[in-house]
Amino acid sequence: FDEETRARAECMALVHDMGEAVIGDITPFDGISRDEKHLREEMALKFLACTIRPLNPSFADLILELWCEFEEGETRTSQLVRQIDKLECIDQAIIYEERSGVNLGNFMALEEQITLPELQRWKKIRLQDYENLKSRKKARITVVFVSGGPGVGKGTQCARVAKEFDFCHISVGDLLREEAKSPTSPYRDFIPESIQKSVLLPAQLTTLLLKQEIGRAQVGGTRRFLLDGFPRSVVQATDFELKAYL
Repeated sequence: FDEETRARAECMALVHDMGEAVIGDITPFDGISRDEKHLREEMALKFLACTIRPLNPSFADLILELWCEFEEGETRTSQLVRQIDKLECIDQAIIYEERSGVNLGNFMALEEQITLPELQRWKKIRLQDYENLKSRKKARITVVFVSGGPGVGKGTQCARVAKEFDFCHISVGDLLREEAKSPTSPYRDFIPESIQKSVLLPAQLTTLLLKQEIGRAQVGGTRRFLLDGFPRSVVQATDFELKAYL
């Protein structure tokens, strides 16, 4: 896609959801027909255009033009945005199912409507993520947090428990150090700087690394895990529960 198409697609992607600011997000579970949904969104956009017009008439016209183009779906730009919208629905369904446990697999059927070659790689990645999610949900796993101050013997005790009871011992400290050593990691400078300044690393980062490590171990059949040095805050524990531990 050329720069002009991409720029117009970005604007269209923003505009096509603007009506939700007025009428809310209407989902298939709300019992509202497609025609009624379309009418409500159309009137919401017209309301916004009327509000904007006294200050910026050209922009008011533009948002209506972009919304109509998206709804008609005939131009290459609108087709791109409509398919990205379907991909985003799949992405959000995976996130919500991962956090809530509610089965949202019916949203994966949207993949049939994503046909542009430029989006196939991203579609394949997210569909594989969903397959991995289903595998993790089927596998009953045990996670034990091992927390304590420096030098109290967490690592020693974890090694003994892992050996005797067949647990996978994951040291968060080791994970962070390995990540910092990776030349391709976007966090290779951030991690040592945070440690040097004694700043607790963001929960999102520790959860990400733990999720990846647990996923790799699960592929090999591991079902029991000792998390050494985790969590270090309630925020970390909550983030891990929401995103990684199913």
